[in-house]
Formats: sequence, C-alpha cells, structure tokens
Amino acid sequence: MSGVSKTCLLTGHTRGFGHELSKVLSVGGWQVHGVSRSTDHDIETEGGRDRIVNLSLNHQFFVNNAHSNFGQVELLSKVFETWRAQGKSGSILNIGSRAGSEFPARQVPIPYDYEKLALFQLSKSLSSLESSIRVMCVNFGYIATERILARTELKSVPKLDLNHAAKLAAWLLNLPIDCTVPEITVLPVRS
Repeated sequence: MSGVSKTCLLTGHTRGFGHELSKVLSVGGWQVHGVSRSTDHDIETEGGRDRIVNLSLNHQFFVNNAHSNFGQVELLSKVFETWRAQGKSGSILNIGSRAGSEFPARQVPIPYDYEKLALFQLSKSLSSLESSIRVMCVNFGYIATERILARTELKSVPKLDLNHAAKLAAWLLNLPIDCTVPEITVLPVRS
C-alpha cells in the first residue's frame, strides 16, 4: 500500500485511548475517521451501530474501541457479518481488556468484565474463521488515561503509558495483511 493512505474508522475517538490512537495514526499518515456519541454514532443504540457499520464499509481498518453495555460486542458482530456478506476484506482491531482475557480479573466481576470477556471470546472465534477479514484483539491492563488517573483507588496500581499503548495498537494495524495477531495481552511492569 505504499503511497496510498490507509483509512481507519475508530469508535470512541474523543478522549483517552481512542484520542491518543487517532493522533498516533494521523502522524503515521493514516486518514482517521472518528465516531462517538457526540457525532450521533452511539454504540448503545441500534441506529448508532447501523451508522457505524455503514461508515465502516468505506474504510480498510476498523478499530472497535468504545464500549458500553455490550454495544462493542454487538458492533463487532454487525461489522464482521456485513463485511463478510459484502465480500469486503480488511482488518478489525478490538480494544479489549485484561478483565476479559484473564477472567475473572477481580474477586467480584463487574458488568465491564463480562462485556470484555464476551468481546475477547467473539474476537477469538471470528479470527479463526476462513475469511478475508483479519480480526485482532488487544487486551490492555490499566492505561494511564485521565479517567484512570483520576481514580484514587487505582493510585498505586501500575499503568501503561497512554502513548505506548496507542503505538502498540498502531503497530498491530500496520502488520502486513497476510499475518495476524489474533489476541495479545499487554500489561504494565511493576516498578
């Protein structure tokens, strides 16, 4: 694809990890189209998911970052099935969590943990299908976003550098299309 700009649709681009990934990809020459609730693309609503699926057809890459009440899982299913039905090839990167890949990551799981577990399992299943769609899932430990840094109960918990996490996701997206990393878990090192 040299000389041709890569196009990416990214959910949850307005803050935190999605915002940082958008910046990293843009600096790398990508055309990034971000969608969120503020652009009338709410993953919690059927209409919002449908608008995202339709937009995804115009992009080579889809980053499924925003999460809310299993909307991220439903969106992955809809994007994959729509792309497959239309014979589209491309890459889907799901932004998961250690809460899903190491379930249960807490003594008492919370709804977020179940959502990320479902995302991880669906992503893993779809990545194993014969398809021209590459499906990957990166499961991060805590990332030093403003939201996480503001939580006093997490003050002493190790966190990944926000920019490093975004660069790792960009690396996954930049892999040659004939190879994949179906799943990877990235955790901070205790200092």
